[in-house]
Amino acid sequence: AGLAWLFFRGGLVKLNCSELLVLSAVLLYSLYAIYLDRWCAAFTPISIMFRTFLAAVVILTLVTLATGGVPFKSFDLEVTQSLVYMAQVLTAVATTMWNTAIRTVGSNKSPTFINLMPVLGGLASVLFFEEPIGRHHRLGTVLTWVGLTFVLKGGQ
Repeated sequence: AGLAWLFFRGGLVKLNCSELLVLSAVLLYSLYAIYLDRWCAAFTPISIMFRTFLAAVVILTLVTLATGGVPFKSFDLEVTQSLVYMAQVLTAVATTMWNTAIRTVGSNKSPTFINLMPVLGGLASVLFFEEPIGRHHRLGTVLTWVGLTFVLKGGQ
């Protein structure tokens, strides 16, 4: 159930429901990034984030109800607080920054900032978990910044 067939160079590829959802999400997120300036020109990045948040709450509530809810095996207050913090604060900040970046540098250059995730993740691990910084971290960070510089300056 929930299988679809996709024509590919080598023949047919079988997709299940989850894979179709991921492909749909990638397509819709790409369209969002491309058309953000046109669709949301009258809104501030914070109001766009709030509207996105409201839409996500409605959609995820419907999906949760349609799939029978979320079974909790155990309740841990600290884990729940961490999840709520990540879902609300970090997502709100990231979405607002993403919307601002698309407006500032354009939809063709803003996706390259996704390459900062390992750099920022490494920085967080150093700050919060006192992980040591290795040569591979420094090299990766330098290469990431060089790549971003090329993209933002247009390869000049």
